[in-house]
Amino acid sequence: MIQITPQMRILVAVEPVDFRCGMDGLAQLCKQRLQEDPFSGCVFVFRNRRATALKALVYDGQGFWLCHKRLSSGRFHWWPTSVRAGEVARKLAAHQLHVLLCAVLPGDVRRFGAFPGHVLSGGQLDRAGTDDGPRQERSDAPSEPFAQGGAGLSLAAAFSGAVVAAMKQKQNDPEILELDRQAADEIVRRLEASNLPEPDRQIIRGLFASYLYVVQLLQLKRISIARLKKFIFGGRTETTATVVGSVAPTGDSAPGGSGGSGEGGPEEGGPGDAQAAPAGTAEAGSSNAPPKRRKGHGRHGVNDFPGAERIVVPHPSLQAGDDCPHCAQSPVYAWVRPATVIRFAAQMPVQAKIYERQQLRCHLCGKLFTAPLPEDAGREKYDPSVGILIALLKYGRGLPFNRLSELHASVGIPLPPGTQWKLVEELADILRPIYEELVRQAAQGDVLYHDDTVNRILSLMGKRRAATLAARESSGGKEPAPVGGEAPPLGAEATSLGAEAASVGKPSLDPKRTGIFTSGIVSTWEGHQAVIFFTGRQHAGENLRDVLGFRNKERELPIQMCDPLSRNMPADLATILANCLAHGRRQFADVAEYFPQECSYVLHALKKVYKNDELARRDELSPEERLKFHQTHSKPVMEDLQKWLQRQFAERRVEPNSALGGAISYLLRHWDPFTLFLRKAGAPLDNNLCERALKKVILHRKNSLFYKTENGAGIGDLFTSLIHTCELGGFNPLDYFHQLVRHQGALARNPAAWLPWNYRQTVESLGNSRPPPTAAALES
Repeated sequence: MIQITPQMRILVAVEPVDFRCGMDGLAQLCKQRLQEDPFSGCVFVFRNRRATALKALVYDGQGFWLCHKRLSSGRFHWWPTSVRAGEVARKLAAHQLHVLLCAVLPGDVRRFGAFPGHVLSGGQLDRAGTDDGPRQERSDAPSEPFAQGGAGLSLAAAFSGAVVAAMKQKQNDPEILELDRQAADEIVRRLEASNLPEPDRQIIRGLFASYLYVVQLLQLKRISIARLKKFIFGGRTETTATVVGSVAPTGDSAPGGSGGSGEGGPEEGGPGDAQAAPAGTAEAGSSNAPPKRRKGHGRHGVNDFPGAERIVVPHPSLQAGDDCPHCAQSPVYAWVRPATVIRFAAQMPVQAKIYERQQLRCHLCGKLFTAPLPEDAGREKYDPSVGILIALLKYGRGLPFNRLSELHASVGIPLPPGTQWKLVEELADILRPIYEELVRQAAQGDVLYHDDTVNRILSLMGKRRAATLAARESSGGKEPAPVGGEAPPLGAEATSLGAEAASVGKPSLDPKRTGIFTSGIVSTWEGHQAVIFFTGRQHAGENLRDVLGFRNKERELPIQMCDPLSRNMPADLATILANCLAHGRRQFADVAEYFPQECSYVLHALKKVYKNDELARRDELSPEERLKFHQTHSKPVMEDLQKWLQRQFAERRVEPNSALGGAISYLLRHWDPFTLFLRKAGAPLDNNLCERALKKVILHRKNSLFYKTENGAGIGDLFTSLIHTCELGGFNPLDYFHQLVRHQGALARNPAAWLPWNYRQTVESLGNSRPPPTAAALES
């Protein structure tokens, strides 16, 4: 134990530190931030950001002591603050450190009985005085580092001199040894002849075998880094069975009591669990089991290839009505189902054709006569399909321009990245009206899911950011003029959807904001789903507020689904709030290793709720029917869970400041938005729909790393929004873009008639020489 004595020099860090730091990390903080020698024998005290825990680091001449105190509840109310500019540490007396450790205010020490009154014999708990200077200049400083007795430290054991020396110097990285199978076998043979116990020999043999197996996998390139991490550390799924295994839940009763659905439903009900088997699926070995597919049939049938070209092959020698060549007694007739065979062929994404037009020249006058281009050659060098395919590959599948350029250069069809960008930018100008219309339509949604992820725009980072700020200031802070027509005012600002940034309500560049985010908003209404992305300084909640500026004021308030971060909920956002239950569940999944029984109780309760939701989705219940179903089967489960959570604190079974206490507090603090699905028809359980949509952005970020400019980010948002909206609704984005480009004039006049779910009707009406229907007619 460590005894605090008046002779000890005590320094308290004014600012909080990262509590992931151990002895070495805190020692480096003493050197770099506090400008103090960690080996001087001084007691260094640090706190975390929440002021719920502190660490004390002291060197006793033989080694470091690290003490860690975490309060069961509450915070450290009194903590020294800086009195001079740039001051990073304050000196405390021993009695002041006692007050600090007791987590009370200085005036409350005797009232709480924190420690005997004689400790305060000095009379006052004065504010810590300023430091007198470095340790070597203090008159009361010992000439040698603190010893065990002088520092008032009782040690259970002493470190050896070798360990102390190793702690004072930076240890070198271990030498990497190469070990082949022959050398490993020789070591194992010598190991068998040794006197080591058999359990030890078995462990060493297993280590050699594991090492050689992993090396072989890496050498043969049979395993990826992701699979290697999963192989070594296990899977990362959060199914109830994976998180808690066979640990039985603890509590007064099984989660949910008799009110839960109990039986039936999917095998796992957590947000990452497997989907339920379709209704009517037979058990293994049942006589009603579906027939096995014939060998060689493949995973997909011919009906799974709607985009494939179909070629009708007539019989070369027979026609319907001819005599049967086999029996010659009856005519043949056309069979209802043709015999199908699928053949696959590959080609480069972009093809190039060179038309060598013949030229004839007059021998006398020298005039040249050039053959005209065929009609199928087109008027433009690059067909619109080239820009469409490049946009689909980059923003839909994360293939950067330079990789596509290298691929085509390798087969003799140069396609520079600059050319690709120009084609994509021209296409974005054509599609911008439909993107702006998609934003307006999404604003009318019944449920709006939103979240964000970090991103990079080089023009807003580093030295480029300073140049951008200077350019904005020189131009009077004016934003680029909006393109694509005026839009209704967004929130409190009369901001319109501009083509330059292709984002909603984008504010001027705030010098105080340094973060860059891509916000994803998924809107659902009347069977439609729309996804829109915005990249810039604003958080998801701010972008949602701007989108709702387009909302019809006569519509009722929408349901807002998000995680409980404060940045997702601006003060002026008028919605019905629902929070993601999967985030609340994850708090317990993360600490299940340390609190298996308690977490098992919570996870099994939430498993029943997800099971019920899967049953409602499988039976295609309406929002009102789903609400009644959850109120009947899930409400008792959640009520029992809430009582159980409250009882953990009331009966002092769990510390509020512990990891489990934090998970319980998180769930109870946001209980009403977590359980909105029990009170409001159509309220979802989680935000997984939006988080899956953000994977499109993450895929692009992972491959392309960044956007260069705000304009590039806006174009990326446009294409990613349209592509993922098509995929979410089961529409063909390639055909959709082709039709939009082909009818760009009609698109500009009436973008509401060209949304992914109604553009086919519009194309058919144009083919029949009828005017395109209005948006209201298409919706009806």
